Amino acid sequence: MCGRFTLAANKEVLEKHFGLKLKGRWEPRFNLAPEQVLPVVWNPGNPEFVRQSWGLRPAWWSHGARSLIHIRAETLKTKATFKRLIAQQRCLVPADGFYEWRKSGRLSQPFRFTLKDGGLFSFPALWEKELCPGGEQRLAFALITVPPNPLAAKVHDRMPCILKLEDETAWLDPSLDSSRALSLCYAYPASRMAAVPVSRAVNSPAAEGPSLIRQAGPPLKS
Repeated sequence: MCGRFTLAANKEVLEKHFGLKLKGRWEPRFNLAPEQVLPVVWNPGNPEFVRQSWGLRPAWWSHGARSLIHIRAETLKTKATFKRLIAQQRCLVPADGFYEWRKSGRLSQPFRFTLKDGGLFSFPALWEKELCPGGEQRLAFALITVPPNPLAAKVHDRMPCILKLEDETAWLDPSLDSSRALSLCYAYPASRMAAVPVSRAVNSPAAEGPSLIRQAGPPLKS
């Protein structure tokens, strides 16, 4: 679920939304995939942008080259493995849409889910500093997923958590305890979201460009 998402906002929109400066270049992206390095907001003392890879590789992970790109919110409540991350290492991943695929016979139709106003939002995520085989350090994150709202449930049995705008500051606050942080992780209201079928070209992680998000059929109704 949510193996791809979009961040079509330009650098100025990102900076205005978070009230922070983003160092380096940023070009709008329409097909973000695991292992790519993306702008993330964290709080190592004060909120700031940092570049991180999508996908954790914890020492206990047993799936080879594949990274852990999602963590179920329910797991965070029960597994000691993630206790430190939810308590101390929370971050925000900016996005303005995510893709899910619905199987139809032998084909899968991609749908892009957005807010109804098409605006920027944040996925709550957890980050980790990892040591690569060559000795270099790697900053990486994993998204948090939840049971779907009625709209997303038409396509998949999970969805990425999306924070309400008013909860973004709280998620980054180091004084927020784990139980309160987890209380912010639930399905975003379906009434405030939209979903439309888009080009199957997005099936390829190498595909990129605004044509990928062009509507290719009637929107989903929850």
